[in-house]
Amino acid sequence: MLEDLKSRYDDLKQENDDLRDRIEAQDGAAIAAEAVVYENQELKSEFGLPTLSEIARVKAEVISGPPSNSGARCRRSASGPLPGRGGAAGKLSRHCSQPARAK
Repeated sequence: MLEDLKSRYDDLKQENDDLRDRIEAQDGAAIAAEAVVYENQELKSEFGLPTLSEIARVKAEVISGPPSNSGARCRRSASGPLPGRGGAAGKLSRHCSQPARAK
């Protein structure tokens, strides 16, 4: 019985040491993340870039399809990063070609 208690104590001590190591690593990661956020804010300020709270938000529906046959033949398509509820969904881009001119 005493041997079982000693074994259990050793297991709990090892688990406690492992948890302390994990907490220490998480604390280090949190400090590094704070430094990155601070650096990001400083760079935005230095270069006059807006923060997310300063950028107007609009709702949009992304539709991808073939170009129309009118005007400059523009179409919008989705490709690359476009934030959505479940993460990145694509990138909104506009493709135009010059209309044909009669000579």
